[in-house]
Amino acid sequence: MSFLDRITPFLWLVVAVCTIGLASEVVGIAQQIPVQRGIDAHTVRLPGTFVELDKEGKFHDDKHIVSYAYADRGFRTPLRGLPGNPDVGAKVCVEIDATRPENMRPCDTLGGLGDSLAGLGWGSAFLLPALLALWSRNDFDFGWSIDWRGEYRRPERPHPSTLRRKPTRRDRKRARKAEREAEDELFGR
Repeated sequence: MSFLDRITPFLWLVVAVCTIGLASEVVGIAQQIPVQRGIDAHTVRLPGTFVELDKEGKFHDDKHIVSYAYADRGFRTPLRGLPGNPDVGAKVCVEIDATRPENMRPCDTLGGLGDSLAGLGWGSAFLLPALLALWSRNDFDFGWSIDWRGEYRRPERPHPSTLRRKPTRRDRKRARKAEREAEDELFGR
């Protein structure tokens, strides 16, 4: 058993996890585009404070909670990451959308959109080699797959005009008559 045969189940797991992750990143990108456009259209730079790091679990990104004040109101916004990995309590520069101040990103970044694009890149970096390894092993034979080598092609059938047709009643009657005539000739009747 080759090395590739041994790791095939692991490769299928990588493909499944990466596909789910890429789908969630695409959803994240779709959600972040209007937020980032609003911030770009109505940008206000403010000082903020990194107040909390929330670690939800193994399968979720950490949330970096940043608080800031705008128009005599306080806001606390979770982010996937902060540039430079500051300590809790550090001052950070934030850009907000003046029309929707709850939408925020760190200064001079793409915010959640940049994080989603980075996740898309990382997911693709793991998915493509796994798919190439499985493809090189020809592990995609599901019955609906394309038989590139022609190994499972059905044998060519001859043209119907060259096939022997099923005998009809008339053909059987002629055969019996010819058989009787041959017997009569043979026995001299």
